[in-house]
Amino acid sequence: MKRLLIPGLILVAIAAIWLFQSKMETKRTSPRSIENFLKLDQKEINRITVKTAADFAAFSLKNGRWYIDDAHPKLADSAAVENMITSSINLKVGNVISENPERQRDFMVDSITGNFIQFYNGDKLLSSIFIGKMTSDYSHSYVRKSGSKEVYLSEGLLTYIFNRRRAQWLNRNILSFQPANVREVEFIYPDKSILIRHSMTEWYVSKSPYTDSLPTDSMKTDVFLRQAGNLKASDFANESDSGKINFGLPAMTMKATLLDGTAQTVEFASADSTANRYYCRRPDIEDVFVISGSAYDNMLKEFADFLPE
Repeated sequence: MKRLLIPGLILVAIAAIWLFQSKMETKRTSPRSIENFLKLDQKEINRITVKTAADFAAFSLKNGRWYIDDAHPKLADSAAVENMITSSINLKVGNVISENPERQRDFMVDSITGNFIQFYNGDKLLSSIFIGKMTSDYSHSYVRKSGSKEVYLSEGLLTYIFNRRRAQWLNRNILSFQPANVREVEFIYPDKSILIRHSMTEWYVSKSPYTDSLPTDSMKTDVFLRQAGNLKASDFANESDSGKINFGLPAMTMKATLLDGTAQTVEFASADSTANRYYCRRPDIEDVFVISGSAYDNMLKEFADFLPE
C-alpha cells in the first residue's frame, strides 16, 4: 500500500505545481501591458528574415508583393507575410517572466530552439525577436528581444504564425478571381480550342474559330468558374519531379480574361496519373505548381462539358 501511496503523492504534487505555474503565467500578464513591443512601423518594413530550428527564409518586398529570396525569387503568400507583420506590430506583452539566461531554452527563446525574426528597412535592422513556445493554457507565447535577457509572455498563439517551413511561406494561389469579374475563358489544346464568354446575362460556349456559340448550363459554368478562381497548389515541383515535367507541348493552356482587361494564364503539363502529381505553371511566376488529379480534371474542359444535359 505504501508503495502505491508514494507515487500517488508525487503525481499530486506535480499536478499542483503545474496548476500553480499556469495560474501564475496568466496573472503575470495582468499588472502591466506593453503595446507595440517591437516599436515597428509597417511602412518601414521591406525585408524580413525568419530562422526556425528547422529552416530559414528571407523575404523582400518588391512592387507591392512579397518574395522569398532565392537564386530565382519565389512569390510568397502575401497574406501570411502580412499576418506576420501585423501580429508583430500588435504584439503586446505583460511583466517579465524570467531574466535567467539558463532558462531561455525552457521557454524556447534561445538561439537554437527559438523562432528568430528580424525586420529591416533595406540594410537597417529595425527590430528583432525570439518567438518561443506557447504557455500551458494555450493563450500566450513566450518572447524575448534579441540581446535582452528578459523573457515576456505575449498575448496570443504567435508560435503558429512564425514557425513555418520555407515551402509553407510560398504563394499557393495559381488562379485567383471572382466569377462575376470574368469576361471569358479560353481553353487551348494541341489540336483544338474552345471559349466560354459572358454576354449580357448569359454564358456561351463555342469552338474555334468562335463564329457560332451555344448557351451554357449556368450551374456547370458557375461551378467551373468557382473552382478555377480558387485554384491552389497542393505542392511545388522538386528534384524528385525532374524529368517528369514537359511544357514543350502543354496538355492545355487556359486564359481567363477579366472585365478590366487583365488576364490570368496557366499552362497544364501532362503527367503520370499513378503519381497523382499534375504540373502547371504561370508565365509570370517562376514556380512549377503541383495539383491533384481531381483538380487537373476539373480544369481540362471540353465543349460538351458546358452544355445542358
